[in-house]
Amino acid sequence: MFLNGNMKKIKNKFILYLMPLFILVLSSVLFLCPWKTAAAEAYSSTYISGYDITYDIHSDRTIDITEDITLSFYGDSGFIRDIPVNGGEKVMNVKVYQLNGQKETHVYYEVFSEDPRFISIDIGDYSRKYSDFTYRIKYTYCMTK
Repeated sequence: MFLNGNMKKIKNKFILYLMPLFILVLSSVLFLCPWKTAAAEAYSSTYISGYDITYDIHSDRTIDITEDITLSFYGDSGFIRDIPVNGGEKVMNVKVYQLNGQKETHVYYEVFSEDPRFISIDIGDYSRKYSDFTYRIKYTYCMTK
């Protein structure tokens, strides 16, 4: 019975701490899916040609996240990255860079929230067209529950 009690505590901690991380990872994968509408296809074409993500998980229920996203643009070269916060999570310390090799250079970005389920980051220079760009997005994700 002692072993079963410990296993129950481990299971409860897994659900409490790792389930929100699983949801975050799943939402990141869904962000990468190539869904397009006919109107978006006619206007311009953008696809993700590379994606790398690093998580640094802390005991205070925060996660430092670094996403490297390589996008190929045929048309407008800006994009919006939506980060889900529908469980009351918080996104803090957002920074965005364009990568040239491994060198981080500043790039235009704006953080906003039009929908309470997401924090949105408008990234890039919409005047630059027909190129590949790699962006590095850094932020801290705080689980509040």
